[in-house]
Amino acid sequence: MATTMETTTHGIAIDAPASVVFEALRDSAHWASVSGLTIYKEQVDGGANEHTIRISVVIGGELSSCLVARTLDPNNGTIFFQQVDVEEPLQLLIGEWTVADGETGAIVTIQHDFEVSGDPDIVMSARQAIDDCNRRELDALKLTAEWLAGLIRKQAEAT
Repeated sequence: MATTMETTTHGIAIDAPASVVFEALRDSAHWASVSGLTIYKEQVDGGANEHTIRISVVIGGELSSCLVARTLDPNNGTIFFQQVDVEEPLQLLIGEWTVADGETGAIVTIQHDFEVSGDPDIVMSARQAIDDCNRRELDALKLTAEWLAGLIRKQAEAT
């Protein structure tokens, strides 16, 4: 069966400091609101900047669970990730979050590289699912990070 390597990249501008956005992604305790997909998360091994997490998500109307290895580089605003337990038709699923300072807030990019086995319809279906997840994650991250930044501003004004 043929395999195809695909890449998707999505981005969004967020009216929040890059440090707040990165922290929202780093601290997966926020993920139920940040990702728009996650209903449960736990770190199963590792430390602060390199670890494996188990995530339960709703995708395509179904509950799914997976293991994801992450390497965080706070100095460069990047989080590399790889799904450890991919299932057919996926053969490989890796990616990277990038959070950078923009003119009025943060610029966030998420890139997925994935290998899919199957005919072109299966490849297109996988691409559409990943594209949909990326858009939902970015929209939820924007709402959460902007809300967190607002709380931080209010606290700073009150002191």
